[in-house]
Amino acid sequence: MSSTNDPEKWLDEKFPKCKQIDVGWTMERYEFPEYVRQFIFEKWDKVNDQNGGTYRKPWTMSSTNDPKTTTLQRCNAEDTVEYTPPRAKSAPPPAPAKPPNPNDANFPMEPRNLEKEFQEKGLVAGCPMDAANAKAAAIMVTEGAEAAVKHMFTKPDGSSRSYSDMRELYG
Repeated sequence: MSSTNDPEKWLDEKFPKCKQIDVGWTMERYEFPEYVRQFIFEKWDKVNDQNGGTYRKPWTMSSTNDPKTTTLQRCNAEDTVEYTPPRAKSAPPPAPAKPPNPNDANFPMEPRNLEKEFQEKGLVAGCPMDAANAKAAAIMVTEGAEAAVKHMFTKPDGSSRSYSDMRELYG
């Protein structure tokens, strides 16, 4: 083939990153020469029949002995692909020690005033809370999320608090 009729060279010059082409849109719109079309029909894999047929460039992974260098190369049906099984993985690191479970009967628990701790220290060190949020956080820790939500939506007189009132008070 002369350089003017080299379909691979034509594709590399015109569409260097092309991996897939359809006949009805791409080949017609960009006026692919007949020798390039024939090359694609014969050498590329047909994916589907949409838009007159869609073709994908045949690729294979090939790597050198250097594990840092892996390249993509074109292959033909008669090419063989060497397969090297992956190396065995090393044993996983040991699991970290489990933190003590506060629900365990043997868990040493000193009585604490969580409301005061949250008000002084906050949930994040150096981020103190106002009294309302400290009380809600203490309820969440000791009684659970449902109890904390119930507390936040209930006024001191026992009536319901609106969502906007709750957001105004608790953020």
